[in-house]
Amino acid sequence: MIEVLLIDHPGLYQEGLKKFLARQKDISIKDEVFSGKEALKYIRKTDYDVIILELEGFDYDGLATVRKIKAINSSAKILVLNMNAEEKYGILSFREGALGYITHHEKLNDFLEAIHKVAEGGRYVSHRVAENFMAKLDIYSKIPDLAKLSRREYDVMMAVIDGKSRREIGREMHLSISTVSAHHIHMLKKLGLKNDVELTKYLIEEGIITTSRS
Repeated sequence: MIEVLLIDHPGLYQEGLKKFLARQKDISIKDEVFSGKEALKYIRKTDYDVIILELEGFDYDGLATVRKIKAINSSAKILVLNMNAEEKYGILSFREGALGYITHHEKLNDFLEAIHKVAEGGRYVSHRVAENFMAKLDIYSKIPDLAKLSRREYDVMMAVIDGKSRREIGREMHLSISTVSAHHIHMLKKLGLKNDVELTKYLIEEGIITTSRS
């Protein structure tokens, strides 16, 4: 029996997923939590075969939570679930220690495959992001500093590179301009850069963006 810890938030997708998993003879949702802090408490006292983590949590940063889980239990087997099919989130999830990444858009049978693969200690990548995933993962694996960024800091970084203003970024990410500025400052500091000119040069040199984009 594969015992699962489900870290998510209430919603129609999650309810449907739970009902589907409840019908499986070899999978059991042992615990379900909606808080990042609560999840860490459970992980400290209980071992799970697979931890399914919804990346877009209401009160937690999904990538940071993956990192904290691995700090508590380095052998934890984490399957990240996300509505967004952009491969960058999968890459960053793997960088933090996840073994699997799957989107909401995959078939339920694919989700079962992902759970079993991760439970066995293997890696699983959602079909919707697999095409460009491995090539980009090779690039990211050579840049340890990117692993220091939170999901928000990464998103702000890419938005800045796209030429968006802080006001535009705030509107798209539902953040205040001051919060966007704080993420921007922290991002540059973690990467050891002084400004956006250095950021652009850094990302071009590392192969994350091309000169045509800049």
